[in-house]
Amino acid sequence: MRSVLKSIAFAVIAALLASCTSDQEGPVAGVFVEEGLIGIERDTLAVSVRTVPVPTGVGTGKLLQIGEIKGIHFEALLMAFDFTLEGGLGGRTVTAAILDLPVVAATPEDTLIKPEDFLLRVSFHELLAEFEETDSITAVPGVDAVPIPDSLGETVHGLGITSFEFSLSPAFVQEWLEGTRPHRGIAILLAEEPDPTGLMEMKARELGSDPPVMRVAFDDTTADTFAVSKDYAVATFSGDGIDCVAGVAQRIFFEFDPGDDLDSVVVHYAALVLTVDGERGLGATRGESSPSPLPELPSDFPYYLYTPNSADPEDPAFLDGTGVDVGTFLPYETQVLEIPLRGFMPDVVRGLRVNTGLVFQSNIETLRIQRATFFSAGEDGQQGPYIEVIYSYPAEFSGSS
Repeated sequence: MRSVLKSIAFAVIAALLASCTSDQEGPVAGVFVEEGLIGIERDTLAVSVRTVPVPTGVGTGKLLQIGEIKGIHFEALLMAFDFTLEGGLGGRTVTAAILDLPVVAATPEDTLIKPEDFLLRVSFHELLAEFEETDSITAVPGVDAVPIPDSLGETVHGLGITSFEFSLSPAFVQEWLEGTRPHRGIAILLAEEPDPTGLMEMKARELGSDPPVMRVAFDDTTADTFAVSKDYAVATFSGDGIDCVAGVAQRIFFEFDPGDDLDSVVVHYAALVLTVDGERGLGATRGESSPSPLPELPSDFPYYLYTPNSADPEDPAFLDGTGVDVGTFLPYETQVLEIPLRGFMPDVVRGLRVNTGLVFQSNIETLRIQRATFFSAGEDGQQGPYIEVIYSYPAEFSGSS
């Protein structure tokens, strides 16, 4: 009889746990574990991690960036102008052409350098093919290797907050206007590796006011201004850590084996646990976080965790799957991020779902450039990614007395 009562008591406790943890986040489970309730156990599962590039680009941002910040390389700015003139040139000759780039923010990564003292050395090149803002441009496109000179023959210029107007060869612009030289656009490239590294930001066409323009003067004292008709910032990322990057882009793939020990357990709570490396994170650039010219953009990192339709990153099905969790965090603050796995882990343990792993990505992957980095095991004394599982074994009923 005593064994029957014990079994009944354990069954009641198991039922209580089940009723308290119908929400897969199981907030009550932690209380039971802390109070040492018999039968509730906590375990961790090791995960293997790899990053998966998902080449993309952001061609419709309201700011254009060039330079480097937090490992993200803004390698080129692409611009094209509509040189259509009603009535044509009318025999006029270009005497001067000025490219005006509306710089709004400079961010040297060396904090000892003032923004107003920070310059990037750039050159201007003709594009060999046209581009579209809807393209996914993941590398600098083909350009004429010979830079466009200014009126004095110079080809390298300093770009900064107080240095944003550049003379271009009148002969080049004359041919563009006449149509004798195809204008596919120009690329603004870094002429030298930035030292120190940093970022220069300017208004884009999409902002709706004060876009990049080309001001052209003619020999009859008339002048015309041509606004940019399309623009694009080409960005790439290089890093060998556990990095999730939006806008470039890169996702993180977590794989794990629950083993046989959990086959018969009741999972009350499970979470993917990551430690954010705030030193390497990028939430918002200086231009994005200033109230002008844009409404201030949030600096948190919106994430989306899903289990992919395929465990093979080479399979297009890997890029889609079933959502597990969504949320936000500050990528520039070192902190522990605990992502609830909700119904995913119970389903995997019970064999109701094929375990294809978990994928962590930005939830605004094609809209904005951000970076979130997580510590690997032992890095700076931190713990690497793991899965925490809180579970119990089901009660065993016995008819013996």
